[in-house]
Amino acid sequence: MLGAMSQPSRWQRVVERSLDVLVPVSFGKSGYRLRRRWFDDLNVDLRGRTALVTGGSRGIGLAIVEALRALGANVVVAARDVAAARAACEPLTGAGSLEVHELDVSSLASVHALADRLHGASLDIVIHNGGGMYRQQETSVDGLELTWATHVVGPFALTYLLLPQLEQSDDARVITVSSGGQYMVALPAPGHVDDPYDGVKQYAYAKRAQLALTRWWSAGGSPIGFYSMHPGWVDTKAVADSMPSFYRWTKPILRTPAQGADTAVWLAAAPRRELADGGFYFDRALRKPHLFSRADADDAGDVLAQWCQRATLQQ
Repeated sequence: MLGAMSQPSRWQRVVERSLDVLVPVSFGKSGYRLRRRWFDDLNVDLRGRTALVTGGSRGIGLAIVEALRALGANVVVAARDVAAARAACEPLTGAGSLEVHELDVSSLASVHALADRLHGASLDIVIHNGGGMYRQQETSVDGLELTWATHVVGPFALTYLLLPQLEQSDDARVITVSSGGQYMVALPAPGHVDDPYDGVKQYAYAKRAQLALTRWWSAGGSPIGFYSMHPGWVDTKAVADSMPSFYRWTKPILRTPAQGADTAVWLAAAPRRELADGGFYFDRALRKPHLFSRADADDAGDVLAQWCQRATLQQ
């Protein structure tokens, strides 16, 4: 079963400080295995609760779907390839229902279409996992740089459209799957693209923006819990395709998708009182959002939210 991390002992704090320095160990499967021994058991029954998972047809997203199904949740999977998502998800067992809907999160028309299809349905949990890393600069159907469209504007618009349903839940949560890559960059102006284009860095910018928006959503006493997390370095087809050299060198230490999904599932299931609204989590523990780069400006979330709103309304 899932578990929460108990109050750290002196030994745990020593190990954590060491892991912060040894990034490949911390982000790889060894870091997860070390921390896993300190998780306390948590008996969770998610029957009657409904979770929407974007990008749920493979990799971390599919592992999230599998874990939520095992805990009894009703799961709505949103993916670009509906046939592939159904083939991957339907064999997964669980007490709750399973639905699969089409979503290209980089397209605002597709985001609106999904929100329309889900209108009026019960919804308790949204997990923003869908994404992509692009080697060359591309533009979305709405004229936005594709990385910003996929990881920032699309999820922002989907969250906004689903707020009325989430607010009807007595324990609503929105969880964003970010990346450890965000540690390596400072947050640029919204929509910024480096010249020359660097797909890995562009991805890190968007993932950094997700943290700022998570904090923005959680401000002002929202009844919804907003959280972000990073999964560590995970063995997925997306990593192999987008960063082949990195994948080749790190494959022996990469986490399984289930290990990468673990914290997102825990954030969906753990008692709300144990979680920090707007917090950034890794291996079921609250983490500093900035390690190797400067902290974001105090108004970073406001600036990003205003930009997302303009980008959405212009379409």
